[in-house]
Amino acid sequence: MKPTLNPVLHELAGALRWVGMRDRLRCPNCQKVGTWKPHGGIYDRVVDGDRTVRRWLCKWCGHYVGPEGTVEAFPSLETGAWALPGWTRSDGAAPGEEPLEVDNTPRSVVENYYGRPVNPWAG
Repeated sequence: MKPTLNPVLHELAGALRWVGMRDRLRCPNCQKVGTWKPHGGIYDRVVDGDRTVRRWLCKWCGHYVGPEGTVEAFPSLETGAWALPGWTRSDGAAPGEEPLEVDNTPRSVVENYYGRPVNPWAG
């Protein structure tokens, strides 16, 4: 079992929201602080009606760890939420058409705008 999917660790990380420390978790992929969030804990299930699956997602680079494995998620233009590859069409193509590879994570959008890698945490 991956340590991040351990139920006890996951619930403790989710409970950090009550003391204001949930926004201090660091993404293991891009190393940015405040972007790595636990989802699917007890609070999310009861209050938000979230999926009943424990998972982690980086809101900057799209790094996802969950029961589907470790993949790169993307913000879906159709649903307005983060999605995994194969869940939804990220390019608005008609069903049956080959989807385009669209990388519209916050990191890629900002880097495309400036034409270079950007680090908002540099200060």
